[in-house]
Amino acid sequence: MNRDKIIALTNKLSFFLIVLLLYWVFIFTIITVFDFKVFRENLTQTFFASILAILALLSGVVILNVMLNLTKISEALSEKGKEAVAPQPKKFSLRLALFILSFPIIFGLFYLGDLRTSHVKRDLLLNSAQSIVRENQEYIERLGAYHYNLAYLKEVEQILMMFEKQDENFKNIVFIVEDQIQGKQVFLGFNRVGDKLPEKINKIFSCSQAERQYLRAVFSGKSNTFNFSSSDGNYELYFPVKTKQRTIILYFTDYQRYGKFGS
Repeated sequence: MNRDKIIALTNKLSFFLIVLLLYWVFIFTIITVFDFKVFRENLTQTFFASILAILALLSGVVILNVMLNLTKISEALSEKGKEAVAPQPKKFSLRLALFILSFPIIFGLFYLGDLRTSHVKRDLLLNSAQSIVRENQEYIERLGAYHYNLAYLKEVEQILMMFEKQDENFKNIVFIVEDQIQGKQVFLGFNRVGDKLPEKINKIFSCSQAERQYLRAVFSGKSNTFNFSSSDGNYELYFPVKTKQRTIILYFTDYQRYGKFGS
């Protein structure tokens, strides 16, 4: 391979590496900023390792290209009569337009991928929740027999632990029930209890205003639908169940680490 072919090859390789670097930085940025749940764990480490590899390869290609071009320029100074290659502005403009257009296309693909990921996770949690309730009717009825005493709460703890071990999609389950503290309606959440009966105020289920509105609608009988949400790798499913004595809610959560800073 002669020197001109090597120069042309290094030019193309340099251009390819620069484009690859721009794409990779753009992809990592939109995943981090918009919390797209597409890639799984350790994207941050992979990103920095890839950047270093691309920069190292690009540096070597650029140095080789510069050395060959300097040699060619020094030889060309003693030669005359060679015609310059005419530029092709139209072809360059088309490539530039396609390159710019590719960025919103990439963003759209990652957005659709994020929606798909959340949809799949919702179906997994919902199907698992329905299966747990269907296969454990006796335990569900025990949960519905709500009494605020230590014996009942210990039984709740054992039942929830059994549910968590039955299905790998559940990393944590909280039992939510409606109660009152000094005449005020509150929602209590139970998962683990100690050896002493905790104060009711310490078992109040903390949630957002929108979630409290949803809980009020469920316990008042205005709604019996599930509520699913996902954010920053956290998946939450409120699953209402109507027992013979009262309506209860099983709150299923799962967390999956996705590639972003801190992963």
